[in-house]
Amino acid sequence: METVPRIRRHEEFESDIAGQSFIDNSTLFKWYTEDHSVSKHLLTMYSIVRGMNAKRILEIGFGRSSKVFARVAHENGGVFTCCDRFDFSYLFSREEQEVTHFVHGNSDKVWDSIREEKDLYDFAFLDHFSGEGISYRFCLREIITCMRKIRPGGIICIHDVADKRYPLHHLAHKLERHPSINALILPYQQGLAILQKSGQRILHHSMEDYGIILKSGIQHRLLKH
Repeated sequence: METVPRIRRHEEFESDIAGQSFIDNSTLFKWYTEDHSVSKHLLTMYSIVRGMNAKRILEIGFGRSSKVFARVAHENGGVFTCCDRFDFSYLFSREEQEVTHFVHGNSDKVWDSIREEKDLYDFAFLDHFSGEGISYRFCLREIITCMRKIRPGGIICIHDVADKRYPLHHLAHKLERHPSINALILPYQQGLAILQKSGQRILHHSMEDYGIILKSGIQHRLLKH
């Protein structure tokens, strides 16, 4: 029999969401007061996505935040795409499934599905950079690709940017200085980068021209078509 995937503090998580179509305010505030890695960022991201009235919402990496984004998609009359290498779709209620498209697999499945301007996302949360062995090159490629899949003015949030164990920590501060990105880094709770795509130049050569360098010292070439 195949074992279903589990998240951290899984029993408590299932108890929190039991019987709820969408998580209620008491659950959202309970998670905010807890000490898991994304807890202090849940209300921040909820406010951003709700405030910008995002209709197309993306998350790479399932977690408690997934339940928050499903609720916002419902409130905004939008659609939430959640992607993970493990199949967590069983943790969404029937009502959440009506506004959620779960992609079981790597992020490439999402990126490859976006081919037209109408498919671009309004908001994305990238939470898949904390594993051991995640490279600087992978982080950079994923962020660049996500920037291409976000509409101008859209927002990307990236978790774990303050954790010095991961190469993302070094990359995030370079992105903070990029001329085509409005950036804010919240340094607490493993860190959250909030990036707003302010123009189209990010799609071409501006990031390379700005001098973002790979660890190996080789200038990044992924932006070239």
